[in-house]
Amino acid sequence: TNLSWYRISYNQYFKAFLEDFPDGPEGENGWWKDIVKQLSSSSLEYERAVNDWSKSPSERIRALKEYKFYAKRDFLLAGRIDLHTHTYYSDGHLTPSYIVFKAWQRGLKAIGITDHNTFDGLWEALKAGEKLGIRVIAGVEFDLIDKKLGLDNFHLISYFYQGEADAFKDKLKESPFRRLLDN
Repeated sequence: TNLSWYRISYNQYFKAFLEDFPDGPEGENGWWKDIVKQLSSSSLEYERAVNDWSKSPSERIRALKEYKFYAKRDFLLAGRIDLHTHTYYSDGHLTPSYIVFKAWQRGLKAIGITDHNTFDGLWEALKAGEKLGIRVIAGVEFDLIDKKLGLDNFHLISYFYQGEADAFKDKLKESPFRRLLDN
C-alpha cells in the first residue's frame, strides 16, 4: 500500500487514530503503524538533522536528501540570488546544509556562502547544492585591519570558481588562502 500522500501529525492525530481504529484500517493490525509513524514524523526529524550542529556534514547531507521530499516550496524568492550568507562556522546560526535548503525552498537560483575567515562550511554547502540542484557559490569574507589607513575592521568578500564539491575540497588543501587563515 502506498501511503505517501497520507501525512498526519503524529503528536496531534496518531493517538486518536489508534483509539478509533485499534486494529488498524480493515482490521489488519500492525502493517500501517510503521508507515504512519515514518510519514508523520519524518519531516520534522529530517529538518532537525539537517540543522543539527552535532551531526557531521555527511549525516546532514544524507538527511537533506530525505527532507527534500517532505518539504513544501513557496518560491517567494524565485529567480533571485543571495551572495552573502554566513553559516554557524562563523557568525551565522544555521548549518550550511540548512541554509542551502532554505534557499532552494524559497526558489533562489544561487546562494553564496561567505563565512568570516574560514572555508570550513563550503564543502557541505556545495554538496547540499548538488543534491538540491541549486548553485552554491563558494566565498569567504576576510576581516582585514590596516592601521595606516585607519581601518579597524574592513571586510573583503572573495568568491572562487569551485567546480564540484569534492574537487574544491582538494584544492583548498593547497590554497594560499588556507595557509594564510591557518596562521
